[in-house]
Amino acid sequence: MDISRIIAGLAIAAGLFYVGYAVDGFNKRQRYVEVRGLAERVVKSDKAIWQITFATGAENFADLNRQIVPQQELVRKFILEQGFPEAAIQKMAPQITENPRNIGMQHFSARQTMTVETTDIDRVSKVSERVEPLLSAGVRVEINTVRYYFTSLNAIKPDMLREAAANAKQAAEGFSRDAHTTVGGIKQASQGLFSIGAPLTEYDQEGSVMKKVRVVTRMEYYLK
Repeated sequence: MDISRIIAGLAIAAGLFYVGYAVDGFNKRQRYVEVRGLAERVVKSDKAIWQITFATGAENFADLNRQIVPQQELVRKFILEQGFPEAAIQKMAPQITENPRNIGMQHFSARQTMTVETTDIDRVSKVSERVEPLLSAGVRVEINTVRYYFTSLNAIKPDMLREAAANAKQAAEGFSRDAHTTVGGIKQASQGLFSIGAPLTEYDQEGSVMKKVRVVTRMEYYLK
């Protein structure tokens, strides 16, 4: 038997074993699981904008102006009586429309909006429902609505991100138990976007005092 051939064969076999071990080890290092972690919180709005839009009409521009000015004052006085400061009131420029005379409407009409920006959520949600004094005074209220906002997202972001990451790791650990492996380090992570909406989908997002803040993180963990 040719000893040199035997030695060469053993060398090739050893080389194949080494390559196989290296590839197998590389694949193990690349085994990972991708999971997502969810964090949700229901919070109360901390800002509101109350909008009152009223309208009036007249046959000539001079009469229209004489009507809209006292109505502006009635609305302003009403808002002050609800406990809001003058500085919170914003008056938009009136929108004046000249109507054709043959459509059964007054020749001129005007719509004006006054808004209240406030952080007093309890007050505005209560008093905005009671505009009967304005109606009784002859103010034709067309829109009476409050839009609510949550502006303190930065205050809860860190805790929510930690919670989402912890939930993601729990999911990875659950997968690893089923796969008879263990969770290693983080391969990759992405934060995801925060969303703010109504707690229940059937509610209008801006019309809901309570908000649901939600974030989903995506994590990739090595498996050992």
